Amino acid sequence: MIGVVIPAHNEAERLPAVLERLRAKVPKRYIATRVLKITGMGESACDARVAPIYKRYTDVNTTILAGPGEIQVHLRTQAQSLDAAQLRVDDLVDKIEAELGDSVYSDNGDSLEQIVSYFLQMRNSTLSVAESCTGGLVAERLTSVSGSSRYFIGGAVVYSNELKTQLADVPRDLIEDFGAVSEQVAKALAEGIRKRADIPTVAAGIINQPAQAEGILRAGSADLIALGRGMTYNPRWAWHAAAELGEESVYFPPQYARSHPSMRLGDFYKVYQDP
Repeated sequence: MIGVVIPAHNEAERLPAVLERLRAKVPKRYIATRVLKITGMGESACDARVAPIYKRYTDVNTTILAGPGEIQVHLRTQAQSLDAAQLRVDDLVDKIEAELGDSVYSDNGDSLEQIVSYFLQMRNSTLSVAESCTGGLVAERLTSVSGSSRYFIGGAVVYSNELKTQLADVPRDLIEDFGAVSEQVAKALAEGIRKRADIPTVAAGIINQPAQAEGILRAGSADLIALGRGMTYNPRWAWHAAAELGEESVYFPPQYARSHPSMRLGDFYKVYQDP
């Protein structure tokens, strides 16, 4: 680092000459940055998978940050031209995305709620929510996106047991028998808001077992299942669920074949069934 002191009384006179001399001694550099946003895995699991990649790029500064519900991978490099710097960091981004697949939900700064917005509008779908422990935070995030009125219908924050019954039609005896935070009540919440809003509904909350999720969908209690803790604990939950439910043609990107010592030739179903 070079430090230069210029007296204030003649700063305007000397500054141009000082800058010219600095430019001659210090090569001009251009900086390029990218940020990847990742969900469905923890910070250590993410770093374990991408570290072998970014460590080969010694000229790119890589920082992994954990935040609420997401991991961010910040990449920064510099070169003698902006094109060269951008090309270098973009090349690393491509390799990380190939490794992490759909776990990377944004590589251009978009938030998770913006991605949800894009998918809902592409499918011409609408959404409503019934919330309890989240206290309206899901609705708040969904409506933080400009234009969310095109797909977000509304919802109910039913924190107390009384409102679960009054606004979402959750039977009182269900809450008394299984507790407010239970699979049964989560399912009833989805059913209740679905009937009142007359729109597709997502069920969430203590739904971690494949058979359990499949049963909710087959019964028509919800249209989709949202996984939180289950996916955080097991990022390959969907593959395992498909195999457990008897789906023999489970696709996974070939680069994931090395993630299991017995996984070879793409025969995931067979490996999962092996003792």
